Amino acid sequence: MRESVLALIHEDLQILVDLGLTRLQAKVYFTLLETGIAKVKIISQVSRVSRPDVYRTLYKLQELGLIEKEIANPVRFRAIPTEIVTEILLERKKKKYDELKSNTKILVSNLKNNYRVNSFQAESQFVVIPSKEAIIKNLKKAIDRTQKSIAVVTSSKRFVCACYCLSGSLEKAWERNVKGRVIIENPKKPKQNYLKKFGGSRGQIFALFPQSLQL
Repeated sequence: MRESVLALIHEDLQILVDLGLTRLQAKVYFTLLETGIAKVKIISQVSRVSRPDVYRTLYKLQELGLIEKEIANPVRFRAIPTEIVTEILLERKKKKYDELKSNTKILVSNLKNNYRVNSFQAESQFVVIPSKEAIIKNLKKAIDRTQKSIAVVTSSKRFVCACYCLSGSLEKAWERNVKGRVIIENPKKPKQNYLKKFGGSRGQIFALFPQSLQL
């Protein structure tokens, strides 16, 4: 294979994987882009994939509509143009997303109707949020639902980030007369502006403890 195509495979192989192909399928497809129409023997030699794996992969790629099969002796294969392939894969991805979105709505509805755990109770709670991706969304929902008080235990760095990202929800909470309390390590630099944003100007309570006491 030409050096430019090898570089293309290393750089862009992951894109086809992200679109839904396996790495083996993407590798065989790129091989066909390089060789043009080719027999299984050539595809196996160029891609360095065993013939049994090549046969299985070609069958799946043909089933997906990403390659064409030429009836000859021996049988030969060619790749569908990349712009068509990406369009096909994107459409399949979108269809799966739409199905998942629809099923998620059904799931949420079923859980809300059948499980008490999904109903929000206005009571004090300690909550551990395991994933970074969900933290802002979960905090915003919790703040928007809070009626009495907000208590936070966190680092000063995360506290600053939360105040910046959640300022709108916090202001609305203070307007509902929600009380706020935060426990953070004693910051190296004063964070008074953020303490006020969290509710300091409305008489909220703040407690700081030194870094040596952090868990």
